[in-house]
Amino acid sequence: MKKWRPSHKALYVIPEIHGNAETLEVILNKILPLRFFKNQEDMLVCLGDYIDKEENGHLVLDILINIKNEYKDRVILLKGNHEEMMLRALYGSDNDFNYWIDNNGLSTVSGYLKRNGMNTNAYSITKGRFQDLVPKTHIELLKSLSAYAIIDDYCFFHGGFNIEKSIVENNISNFMFDNTSNKYVKDCIRNKIEPLFKDDYIFVGAHNYMGKEPFIHRRYFALGGNASPRKLYVFDLNSMAAGYVNRGKGSIINYRFKTYE
Repeated sequence: MKKWRPSHKALYVIPEIHGNAETLEVILNKILPLRFFKNQEDMLVCLGDYIDKEENGHLVLDILINIKNEYKDRVILLKGNHEEMMLRALYGSDNDFNYWIDNNGLSTVSGYLKRNGMNTNAYSITKGRFQDLVPKTHIELLKSLSAYAIIDDYCFFHGGFNIEKSIVENNISNFMFDNTSNKYVKDCIRNKIEPLFKDDYIFVGAHNYMGKEPFIHRRYFALGGNASPRKLYVFDLNSMAAGYVNRGKGSIINYRFKTYE
């Protein structure tokens, strides 16, 4: 099988998955195994939103657990707003559970019902019953997810951050839910001014404010959009190459993106 290795040393990023386990497997079959040779050490960063929208979020979590166990610190798994909502649904109030259900969590509940061989209407499941459906390993994974990660010159997260504060000063929830930093950069481009940040990183997130395709500025990447789970993107930041896989297909299609200054 031909591998997708755009550079000698790859820094792979997968922005969003949303339950599309089948297409995720296609991408992983193209980029794994991660290379471990000296000066050729690949890494993989996943930016969250592994669940919801489609029923197979539970299978996505299985896959992520396996690759994390195999590659340890060469695989970085970050928390998206949907993982945070699921955790709040599990351990918060009934309102937290209902809020998650109304924000695409119902699909994930349906998947866990099928996983447990239960032919039950997902709408009838209460928070207490749902807690019994989720494997302990999945809960451990969700709790272990980081809000952000610093790798070389990059700062990775799912959502965004408060641009008036440094990364370490930001509220943790910003990294899952905020989209104002992405909106700020787009406003700067529109007004032809230079975006200013407290930290000298290249920021890489998934939340893409009002964006259908990945948005890439030389200082700020918003790699999500409304394509997933219909198609999933994969990027190699060391070569600035990108590709995507359409649902039901077995190959990565090269993606030509526009870079904003």
